Amino acid sequence: MALHRETLALHPDGHPDQTKTLNNLANQYSIHLNLSTWSWQQGNDQDLDEAITLHREVLVLHPAGHSDWPKSLNCLAGRLSSCFNDRGNGRDLDEAITLHREALALSLVHESLATVYLLFYQSGIDGPGSLNAVMDHLKAAANVVSRGFLSRLRASLHWVHHASQHSHGTELEAYATSMQLLDVYMSVTVSVSSRHNAIKEFPSTLAVDAVSCALRSGDDPKGQCRSSSNSVQTSSGGLEWSCEEVPKIEGFSRFLLPPLFSDLQEAARDGPIIVLVACKSSCNAIIIPHKQPPISIQLPTDFEKLARLVDALQEAVHKEAGPKGKQPALTKALRELWGNVVRPVVEKLGEFAPRGSRIWCPTSLFNFLPLHAAGEYRANGGSLSQ
Repeated sequence: MALHRETLALHPDGHPDQTKTLNNLANQYSIHLNLSTWSWQQGNDQDLDEAITLHREVLVLHPAGHSDWPKSLNCLAGRLSSCFNDRGNGRDLDEAITLHREALALSLVHESLATVYLLFYQSGIDGPGSLNAVMDHLKAAANVVSRGFLSRLRASLHWVHHASQHSHGTELEAYATSMQLLDVYMSVTVSVSSRHNAIKEFPSTLAVDAVSCALRSGDDPKGQCRSSSNSVQTSSGGLEWSCEEVPKIEGFSRFLLPPLFSDLQEAARDGPIIVLVACKSSCNAIIIPHKQPPISIQLPTDFEKLARLVDALQEAVHKEAGPKGKQPALTKALRELWGNVVRPVVEKLGEFAPRGSRIWCPTSLFNFLPLHAAGEYRANGGSLSQ
């Protein structure tokens, strides 16, 4: 900061690098604020005032029409929002919103406005109106085609997070948008390493969380699959091929679109597909018969119990593996797996599914559980193998 101030002294009014130096100094104050939030919590908020003053000076040098004008507006608005968060002065928040509105042409501003309205909601100044505005702006940010799929995907995940946290009515729509954007982004990303990095960056439970949300909202996977396929606009700009031409080729009509629910039903012609869904909000089994509506079963377990069962099974296998001797820990774990997961599904399947069907499709924690070995392990007891 001291060195930037010395540089600024060498770049007085009229110098071509004055704006750049001012902006660098303002950013240093912002970085200092982010790294030492204790400074204003203890009453020393001079850095915040100085950052705001510097960003105002930069904005004067970046008037409307300047290429950096929206960026300067956002920087000043961000510091004013921090000021409101520290002091609770509504005028700072009002000015921050005004500045963001001036830069609304930038899609990133939608996310910034969402942050401001979230402050409004959390402070109690405004109720549901502010929360609705948060979701409206996050939705808009996720649907600005010019941003590119990766930026839109990140915006949609912010939408998912806040909608889920506040049980907002747009939660299911947010999940559908995120799933579609992730699918398209992975399809158009040429580099395998980029795909791997993207998968590591985003929540590993996104799919099962989306299904759980659909079930909680009273929707069914059939409707969810059907509605999500048209929920996101796509753009062919920047690809090695034309996305508009590929669907015209025979057999490629669903290019870059998720499979239809009817496709999944057809895959169940040799036996029902059971999708096991485990997430922190619920655990369900979805039975998908051939040419019939799906059936949802609420399983008598939860994510934490499943996690403990996975650990118990791994420990039991490590200690008790072998053809001889008793295996009490393993038997206990497999009985729990039978009672809480497998038996409720088997009992339902007994109403319509023929024996010998191929049936299982686990997800999440269910991938670590030996479903095929579940049973009561006592005389005349039930088991999946029967």
